[in-house]
Amino acid sequence: MTSPARRHMQQALARQAAAPTARPGPSEIAEDSDAGREYRLLLVAMGEDLRQLQSIQSITRKVEVKTAMMGQYADWLEGAQQRPEAVQDDIVFHCMVWAMDIGDWEQAFDLANLVLLHEMASPVQFNRTPAAIIAELPANNALGPKPTISLDWLKAFRDLTADQDMHDQIRAKVQKAIGLALKAQADAFDPDAESAPAGGKAALIAAATEELTKALHLDQHCGVKVTLAQLSRAAVALKEEKTQCATPSKPSAAPSQARPTPSRKPSKTPSTRSKS
Repeated sequence: MTSPARRHMQQALARQAAAPTARPGPSEIAEDSDAGREYRLLLVAMGEDLRQLQSIQSITRKVEVKTAMMGQYADWLEGAQQRPEAVQDDIVFHCMVWAMDIGDWEQAFDLANLVLLHEMASPVQFNRTPAAIIAELPANNALGPKPTISLDWLKAFRDLTADQDMHDQIRAKVQKAIGLALKAQADAFDPDAESAPAGGKAALIAAATEELTKALHLDQHCGVKVTLAQLSRAAVALKEEKTQCATPSKPSAAPSQARPTPSRKPSKTPSTRSKS
């Protein structure tokens, strides 16, 4: 277990970790500084952790192990987030990805914001840009068999990367994930729930349709055409239902009662007097 003194030292060194550089972009951590030496020790520890993870096949087990591993980098990460200078920090980058893998979306967002703010590059193990990773991993989670990310966090990561350059297919996947999450809310809509959104189910259907239409515009093969057709039918059915409820029903006419035909009085036939 890390001692309080060492934890404090890691936070302080992470805040100070920056070497002057003439090139654009983040600085490298100076190797001959105290921060640089601590950083190298953590990189060695992370290398060992990555090798251990490669030997684990179970996704569930990997999540458990990553959750435990994150603890030894917590103090460095806390200091890094208070760092005023832009620094290329592979510890921050790897822990950002791990936080997404284990479903710690708050920490993942904070680290992702730091990665983009400091214009960090992806470590050599990754073949995508930081923005692509930050956008796609949350979307993959939402579209997977056991999603842990909420709609609000999906939108937060979408907005965080809105100005970043990436392939249209990745952007389409993000929009698809948001659209399907909105559709799921529409399908489970309860008008009596306190958390029911303004506009009700119709608003959710419209929002889901808008997001999925954006996804289709970005990538014609993103797999949302069937869902869009379902939403269109649901919108029509909901509109017809509301129309029927709003139209007052005409009161049914009272059954007509046949007026009784007055019986004719027998005509009085004058009696014939018999002639005597």
